[in-house]
Amino acid sequence: MKVFLLKKSIDEREIFLFRGSTEIKYVSKIDIKEESPFNYLSITNPSDSNCICTLHSLQLKSNDKKSLILLMNDQKINCSKELKNDILKIGYDFKDNIDSKFMELSTIINKDNLLEDNYIILVPGGTLILSFQESVNETHLSITYNLENF
Repeated sequence: MKVFLLKKSIDEREIFLFRGSTEIKYVSKIDIKEESPFNYLSITNPSDSNCICTLHSLQLKSNDKKSLILLMNDQKINCSKELKNDILKIGYDFKDNIDSKFMELSTIINKDNLLEDNYIILVPGGTLILSFQESVNETHLSITYNLENF
């Protein structure tokens, strides 16, 4: 497994701690607006990154507030659209039955912060997939994360 969903401890929730660190190093903001709909976003820590990525917050604003599923994969998935990001590879696409192809981490219903009391660790090659229950044309995603070189 290359993607881990972990619960924040009480200390991490009450005092802003981030796996032992009190400061966030990276914030990425992604705005997507497309003519054709898409039903998932992927966030990949590239296999050649030589770092562990800890996602602290995923803030999502979309026209579909109903629900989405967080899925994981142990390799980058091919997307027809990809966005440039400093470290992480962000992609999106429309594929049928995306939920059945990958392991489910969590179902999120009507929340802006998808992680709330959790955080996600992506080791090199790990991919987090945000699968929308209904296709969307527009979404705004803010990712707050730290990197640890090894």
